[in-house]
Amino acid sequence: MYVCACAFGVLEVHSSTDTWIALAAGREIVSKPYFPKTDTFSYTFYGQTWFNQNWLSHVLFWVLYDRLSPGAVVVGTWLLGAAIFGFILLATRLRCGSWLGATVAASLVAMASRDWLSARPATIQFLLLALEVLCFSALLSQSAQRRWWPILLLLPVFAVWTHAHGSFVFGYALVAMFLVCTLLPRAFGAAPVLSAAQVATLLAIVLVTAVLGAVLSPYGLENYTHPLKVAESKVFRQIGEWTPPYRWAEFPTVSRFWITLVIAVTSPLLAWLLAAMHRRGLAHHAVRLPQKRYLTPFSFDVACVGVGLAMALWARRFAPLFYLLATPAVVTWTLHWAGVVPARVRERVRLTVAWLAWPAAVAIAGWTLRVAHEDLVKNFRTPPEAHYDLFQRAMRYDQCPALAIEFLRRNRLTPNIWTEWTQGGVVVFLAPGAHVFIDGRSQQLYTEAHYRNYGFCLKFRDEDEAKMPLLLEMHGTEAVLLRRAQVAYRMASALDRAPDWRLVLSSKVFVFFVRRDSPLMDALLRRERAGQLWWPNVPESDWLRGTLWVEREPRDFEKAVSYWQSAVLRSPALGWNCYARIVGALAKMERFAQATEYLERERQKLSARLPGLSEEIRTQLLQEIDRCASMLADYEREPAADGGG
Repeated sequence: MYVCACAFGVLEVHSSTDTWIALAAGREIVSKPYFPKTDTFSYTFYGQTWFNQNWLSHVLFWVLYDRLSPGAVVVGTWLLGAAIFGFILLATRLRCGSWLGATVAASLVAMASRDWLSARPATIQFLLLALEVLCFSALLSQSAQRRWWPILLLLPVFAVWTHAHGSFVFGYALVAMFLVCTLLPRAFGAAPVLSAAQVATLLAIVLVTAVLGAVLSPYGLENYTHPLKVAESKVFRQIGEWTPPYRWAEFPTVSRFWITLVIAVTSPLLAWLLAAMHRRGLAHHAVRLPQKRYLTPFSFDVACVGVGLAMALWARRFAPLFYLLATPAVVTWTLHWAGVVPARVRERVRLTVAWLAWPAAVAIAGWTLRVAHEDLVKNFRTPPEAHYDLFQRAMRYDQCPALAIEFLRRNRLTPNIWTEWTQGGVVVFLAPGAHVFIDGRSQQLYTEAHYRNYGFCLKFRDEDEAKMPLLLEMHGTEAVLLRRAQVAYRMASALDRAPDWRLVLSSKVFVFFVRRDSPLMDALLRRERAGQLWWPNVPESDWLRGTLWVEREPRDFEKAVSYWQSAVLRSPALGWNCYARIVGALAKMERFAQATEYLERERQKLSARLPGLSEEIRTQLLQEIDRCASMLADYEREPAADGGG
């Protein structure tokens, strides 16, 4: 069951902008002779300090990607996830003494963690936290024979954590909490859990790693103060993963968190009630405080559960913190309170759980295979997606504007490009030299005002529509890349109506607009006329290439018509975009008879009911042909001044 649960937990699939930013940053760090402390990925904050507290994780991901293969990033993340679950399994076993209880609990942690363990620095954070929890569990469960390895292990943990993720301050806070819970019970006569030498060594390790963390960090003491930027900002906490789990957010989901929380609350409560019933009856049972020898672990466990739950309820991204901190405590005290139950009852429960683990393993394995097939295989069956590698599949690259990014990369275009913050990382990594308006580094680089401007572009009111293009131009934006998603519909529609913007690239996944007076548009027109532009092999490319040939003087209507007719031939539905342009261009060249013949051929073709064309679209296209025929008659009476607009 545990192995199947681990497989389910690590096979999380989604397009994480943090992964792409990590790869881009790691590539930059490794390739430069000095550590880059300023931003080079955006055009809005270019040259300003980027507090990249995850830089060591970024280097790790890039080395795996570059030296081994892109798939190594995914496999490496799977191994990190498996290690997290393994550390919690060992930590729980050390505390509770039961392999069965530890295995069942670790399996639940693995399944609950699925939505959080992707190829991003946060996964390394959870790995180091799990290792720290293992060290604490080993110290709390030590006998008269003192354990030194857990204390010494904290030295590399904090030496790495300080540079791998900005949450390292939380790790230090846990050490302080552990020491307080260790030392305070001595006032009540409890035996010390740590010797004076262990306490001194632990404090020395904390002091040394904390000083080195400031000395070796590119950001000095600000490495410790910068995380407060998110904690103090209500604006940045509007991002989905920073919202509390009791408030709605599209992603990440929290259903498994609530299920796990219910299990964590009910398990020790049921154990206590069962134990109470086996004493002198529930009504006469008095709650007893733990014995003195349990004061240190009990106080620390209560603190861990409280801190973990508080963090998870403060922001859903911290749900795994609750799993990692609370699991050893919950299992330990559940089994401890159940210890007064008669041995025969405990044995029956143990055998029942052991036998139920087998059908549970089968069910989890089937569920894992089904979900993995759907996420990694089924969604990528149709060409050309069939060639996608493991990394692209795990990152849901089919949901990214891949063809637009390929257009930028192959043509070596480096524009100032506005795109959704979730797609910014993809652009800066796969199209080096392109600069974005914003990306996933909101709390590390951008200001609250800038984040609000980003939100305004997507969610402006109708009366503010004219302000949105002005905001883009004010920042020097040359292009806008949007997915065909509901969140971007308003902005895409406004740009389509804006006279200063031109749709240059399109597909079923994205739209790509370019400002007409921008250097990017100049480069596109010049290179298209020279035959130097690479275009995606989709019908929409023919339609939009035609528009470039009539964008500025000298206009080539002949070339434009050939592209528009090719687009309609490849995808009849594009007639909605091309019929009027074709008729207008032919009228401009005074080829009225040719335009009439073309419309008639298209009418006959549509009347034959083309396969793959819905009746609704077919009817609309026929209506468009009638409109174009009427427009052509007007052209014949008074030739159009501009047939290709």
